[in-house]
Amino acid sequence: MRNSLSCAADIFATPLLCEYSADAELAMHKRLLALIDEAPFQRLVQSGVCRPGWPVSVLLRALVLRREKVWHDRELVQQLRDNARVRYLVGLSLGTRAAPSRTAIGDFRRAVVAAGLGAELFDQQVNWLGRLPALVDPKKDDFGIDATRFEAAVAQPTIIGLLQHGLRRVMLAVRSVAPRDAEELSQRLGLGAWLRRRFQHYGGGMQSRAARRQWARCYRKATQLIRAIKPLRGRGVVAKAVDVLQRILDERGPTGTDKPADRLTNALDTEARFGCKGQGNHKITWHGGKVSVVTHLPTDLIVAVDVMAANAVDGSAMARCNDQAKALLQERRIRRLHGDSAYADEDHRCQMVWRDTVLIGTRRGKVRRGRVRGGGLVATKIDRGKRAHIERAQANMVRWRGNRRAWYIGLAKGLYHSALSAYTANLARLKTLLAAGKVKLPALA
Repeated sequence: MRNSLSCAADIFATPLLCEYSADAELAMHKRLLALIDEAPFQRLVQSGVCRPGWPVSVLLRALVLRREKVWHDRELVQQLRDNARVRYLVGLSLGTRAAPSRTAIGDFRRAVVAAGLGAELFDQQVNWLGRLPALVDPKKDDFGIDATRFEAAVAQPTIIGLLQHGLRRVMLAVRSVAPRDAEELSQRLGLGAWLRRRFQHYGGGMQSRAARRQWARCYRKATQLIRAIKPLRGRGVVAKAVDVLQRILDERGPTGTDKPADRLTNALDTEARFGCKGQGNHKITWHGGKVSVVTHLPTDLIVAVDVMAANAVDGSAMARCNDQAKALLQERRIRRLHGDSAYADEDHRCQMVWRDTVLIGTRRGKVRRGRVRGGGLVATKIDRGKRAHIERAQANMVRWRGNRRAWYIGLAKGLYHSALSAYTANLARLKTLLAAGKVKLPALA
């Protein structure tokens, strides 16, 4: 019976394969996905870090399509089972509904990020583009850099809610390693029903008496809890949760009014910070990070991506993006880089001079013969017209790739999210360039 079903499936799949192979756009899409080098990801499976039970090529292409179509894991699995075009692109058999589960996809994604391969697909793509001097020439072409806000995946709690969430996280960690000790602590310290509530909301901060009394009570219970679970501090999960809770106590103090320069804002996403942009009625604040991208202006292709905390200065990512682009573009340095006023101060211009890159930005400092003190050129009218290309790349990632808000917790996973968004944006741009006949790629001939 099994053999007859497989034969029927092959007969049913043959016309579909012929039809999809004749589809020029679909065939080009599959050809671009075939350029992925699977060797770094194969080593994860061979070393035993993860055992997905499916070919690595299938999982990698599924992750790319997931980011390209902005699907969640549940919707991705549904499309892999029912959509024949998606199964053709991924490399699954067209005669069955067998597909990787959400668990297999999630475990593989976490293993990729933990191994430091979050931006590997994007790096491979830019490295491949760097081998085509007719398409990208860093010595002659113009590049642009810009940063945009990247909101955290976890909502930011109030001041008291931050401490309560830290307490709850410690109790959950203790419950996972020692359930009986967790139940005893919950009864002894009176943390039973109180810990089921997520956050306490006091809109006025710590000004009201009720808020100060609540903070003092939470602070006392937190110190008692840390002392009580001292024998369990050797466990990794417990130690990490206790470190976060201790940091909250040290930063805010017994009254909850202490305000260090770089304070913790979330007990789950410890790398998220507050960011601010603009002034007056145009002021925007958010909780999360920033995404900086370097764009090749003639083709609108993205050649570098960097993710940083929201309170970091935009220019701090310029040197990292510049070095990343050089490493990926066959060790060829970018000569002309366009940036806005956030990159135009003297320190950042000097950094670009040391890297043999000319920064073209707004006028800052003393100007003499079209140059700015500290290095760099003043943007002319033609240069200012190129700003639209820089904004277009960010708008493409935000609007069509869902890159305004993070889907995962932490900057490492945020880099994976943004790098894959840039990878899929470049895929769409490459298909447009190939369809229009504006560029010929030897590897796809």
